Amino acid sequence: MKLTKEVVETFEYIPEPEAVEEMVEKYPSLLSFELFGRTWELRPFALCVVIAAVCALALLWMTARRSGLKKKETPATLGLLLLPLGLVFARAFYVLASWTWFEEIGLQHTLYLWEGGYAMWGAFIGCALAVLLTSRISKERPSVLFDACAAPMALFIALCRFAAYPFSGESRGYLIEETSFFCRLPFAVQEDGEWYWAVFILEGIVALIIMAVLLSGRRKNGEKAVLFLILYSASQIYCEGLHGTAGKMVWHQFVRIPQLVCAVVLAVLFIAGVIRRNRSSESCRLPGIRIAELAVALFHGLALVIAMEFARDKPLLLSVPVCCIIIADAGFLIGYAVRSFLNHPSAGRTAEMSVLLLLGAAIAAGGIINMGTPLSLPVGLCYILMAAGCVIAGYAVYRAALDPARSGTKGA
Repeated sequence: MKLTKEVVETFEYIPEPEAVEEMVEKYPSLLSFELFGRTWELRPFALCVVIAAVCALALLWMTARRSGLKKKETPATLGLLLLPLGLVFARAFYVLASWTWFEEIGLQHTLYLWEGGYAMWGAFIGCALAVLLTSRISKERPSVLFDACAAPMALFIALCRFAAYPFSGESRGYLIEETSFFCRLPFAVQEDGEWYWAVFILEGIVALIIMAVLLSGRRKNGEKAVLFLILYSASQIYCEGLHGTAGKMVWHQFVRIPQLVCAVVLAVLFIAGVIRRNRSSESCRLPGIRIAELAVALFHGLALVIAMEFARDKPLLLSVPVCCIIIADAGFLIGYAVRSFLNHPSAGRTAEMSVLLLLGAAIAAGGIINMGTPLSLPVGLCYILMAAGCVIAGYAVYRAALDPARSGTKGA
């Protein structure tokens, strides 16, 4: 089954066994050996993952003392547990999230580890278990261990993403029109004469930025790990939206499971952050009106991403009443931003309200364009609005979970 332009655009591609065999031939193994009555193969991407893991463990070892780890043997213990648990759970998550796909090609492929197929969220689960086990063994605090793993995990993600397409053919996105300015590196990659979004480059760059933020900060008591989850989840919601390959970790051919997990993680972190802050000192508590404001911002951002996914993947002509609702929504955001500018001129609120103003203006522009032409939302505008939604959702969680006392009673 050939991955044609029409198949990708209708988002109905589910690989058949022949497609898997073709992928295996395209990326031949570097090494093969017999073990337990089965042939195991080492493929180029698997080697890149091993190199990425070694680099991440090296960073963990170099930053161990600054991260607050007290015992020299703790990084070694953590590394020994991280590798097998991360591998097992990354594969398990991928198989469960792609069960329909494996039923199509044959369930025996769930055991063919050399064919690829690992989910980063599964690796996070394995990492969390490794941290808890290491905490019991080394008597280190779990929060310190989680913080120590944050930057190395971002480095691991970056190296794996950069190697994904060149060595496995994964992590490239939707087709791009040949006349587009973006039909060139580093925005796109060419395959069979067609240009596709180079999502793997974007994901790698974002992960490196997250690593730099984590290394430059001095947060502790688990806050660095929480910041990693916030930044990764918010950015990955957008990056997952650029992927054009269906059949893997996709529910009902539309809902991308990693994207859904990111949204759930942001919502959980938001709720947990509010609960934790309201149990802490008086200066860090959030008043009820501030919690409501941030909750509206979070779920508004997530709803905007969902709406733009429909507008881009299922392009429909927006009716005039729908456009009026969009414009009214944008007007509310703009009015709220201006009010907050006047009443709360602090630096933190200025940044937040600037995002709201830009978001409101973009939504209003989209509604006016559709009502005036009328045309379905351009794909480029959908991407911009999705990015804005991810930013505001992530920022709302950050303010609720991590931002210091200036977001509380005094700053609000």
